[in-house]
Amino acid sequence: MRVRNAGCPYASSALPNHARYDTLSMGFYIATSRTHIILPSDVLREIDALVGKRGRSAFLAEIARQEVRRRRLLAFLDRREPAWKSKDHPELKGGAAAWVSKMRREEERARRARTR
Repeated sequence: MRVRNAGCPYASSALPNHARYDTLSMGFYIATSRTHIILPSDVLREIDALVGKRGRSAFLAEIARQEVRRRRLLAFLDRREPAWKSKDHPELKGGAAAWVSKMRREEERARRARTR
């Protein structure tokens, strides 16, 4: 659902009125902007065949989000610095198996206490 100038607090007030649109998506308003893109005719025909002319923007937005997410993940994976640092997880100092065993024992004790 697209509503022009809905007065939504999330809408970008920096945009002029003629360029400001708000989109209701999953119960949240998302500020959107109009843009002009150029696509090869064959690609546009394929998009229209999949989603129709009225579904182009939503389709392209979804694909763009997926690609941004994918590229961020690839950039993260290419970093030299490891994502996991032992200093951030002192509970695993004795090893993951020991930590899991401890967690299971604590859960078992809590379960027994609840059933008494």
